[in-house]
Amino acid sequence: MSAIDAELIIDGRVRRALASAGLDASGLQRVRQVCASGAERPVIAAARLGLVDTRRLAELLASEYALERPGGDVMAGAVPADMSPAWLRRRRMAVLQAADERAHIIGVVDPSDDDALRACRFAVGGAVRFVVLSLDEWKQCQDEPGRGSVQDQRQDRDSETLADLSRGAPAVRLVEETLAAARRAGASDIHFRPREDGFEVLMRVDGELQLLRTAPLHLAGPVAARLKVLAGLDLAERRAPQDGRLSFTVDGSTIDARLSTVPNVWGEGAVVRLLGRSEALLSFDGLGFSARQSETVTGWLSARSGLIMVAGPTGAGKTTTLYAAINALRGAGRNILTVEDPVEYLFENVSQTQVDRAAGVDFSSALRAFLRHDPDVIMVGEIRDAETAALAVRAALTGHLVLTSIHAESAPAAIVRLVDLGVEPFLAASTLRGVVAQRLTRRLCSACGGTGCSMCGGTGRRGRIALIEMMSVDESVRQAIMDGADAGALAKAAQAQPDSRMAGDAAAKADAGLVDRAEALASVS
Repeated sequence: MSAIDAELIIDGRVRRALASAGLDASGLQRVRQVCASGAERPVIAAARLGLVDTRRLAELLASEYALERPGGDVMAGAVPADMSPAWLRRRRMAVLQAADERAHIIGVVDPSDDDALRACRFAVGGAVRFVVLSLDEWKQCQDEPGRGSVQDQRQDRDSETLADLSRGAPAVRLVEETLAAARRAGASDIHFRPREDGFEVLMRVDGELQLLRTAPLHLAGPVAARLKVLAGLDLAERRAPQDGRLSFTVDGSTIDARLSTVPNVWGEGAVVRLLGRSEALLSFDGLGFSARQSETVTGWLSARSGLIMVAGPTGAGKTTTLYAAINALRGAGRNILTVEDPVEYLFENVSQTQVDRAAGVDFSSALRAFLRHDPDVIMVGEIRDAETAALAVRAALTGHLVLTSIHAESAPAAIVRLVDLGVEPFLAASTLRGVVAQRLTRRLCSACGGTGCSMCGGTGRRGRIALIEMMSVDESVRQAIMDGADAGALAKAAQAQPDSRMAGDAAAKADAGLVDRAEALASVS
């Protein structure tokens, strides 16, 4: 198996075309870095990086996939009403002018993108002919002088307007109105749920699931199909779960989202997770850390090596805290690598890898590969098993700063969990810098102080805030770890530390008027 096969796991036809077009070993390494997060495909990455002759690559791909190249000048044509121009742009595809009306001609830069080709066939009822474009030819189509007027006439849904491409089609309108309403409400997730007697749309706001609207059951299928088109998923597959990414625009802001579909007895259910993060949520202050807590974490992050863990149950905001740490570290001449499941926020100058078990990429395999890439900082989305725990500790021992999350109820319990996964107590004691444990609770609305107003929809709550417990691995805690202490003994060893009790942080935030006391204390009990 060649290096390209092993590292990128790509179609053999693409491999041959890339090699014949001049992609060498160093170019392959650059392509691998771009493709690591799943944000780009190898053909597009190689072309965008200027590593190959793009016209030659297009000719080779056309030959490999038994497709034609465009004849003469390449000119953009009208996009069918059921297709998204922005989705076509993301897939590096373009509808071309046809000499007759018997079939739509669609130019593709990457003919290996089977899902995109199937989605096009579905959107136009199968009457489509594909031709292979070079990246430069595709860009020429995007710059056509008449393109803007064509988009305006069709009310381009994905060119930052959320207009209705189907001119009033109920499914399209329901999806777009729901995405916009959920974003404006600050929702984290949207649930499209078919039921025996109808179709429910719900959104999760500040941790609570709220019914947004109901619709006739017959809309469940078209809504699922519309979401799949936006995410580039296989429209013909209705019996198996699928996952994909999409983006949409509300009030001038582009929001990335993740789509997951799961079949049930009444149709296909779908959940959209909104991934956009505000700049505030990329700082410890914005998450609700006190000045002292922020200073403590910053101190841990200043170390050149060691292990830092964030603990809590599902939905406690662990990934957001890890992202705040990455945001604090990047831009300081460090090589930062992450492996995540899934990648929820894209950082500049950070190499992010998406877990893909079907391709053999999990936390442990990615971590093993990272150690050969000269990293300064490694983020492992979660320690779930003994192998990942051992590799994370090994990385911390060999001069790397490792950030990770772990499912545990408290900071002391996180250390016990690490040892239970097979890490020797003396290794845990020597590598750990500190542990943050946290929960999320609802903030009191800053406009009304919790009494209810138009800003918070009458709930008295707006947004969420982290309740924090921190344990620095000082000499007392280090000795307790080496002695094999349980969670209770570890908590006692850290009791002199000022932020060692989550209940104390809940009470302090209640005193500051940030949270409801009873609600906050219930969150940490």
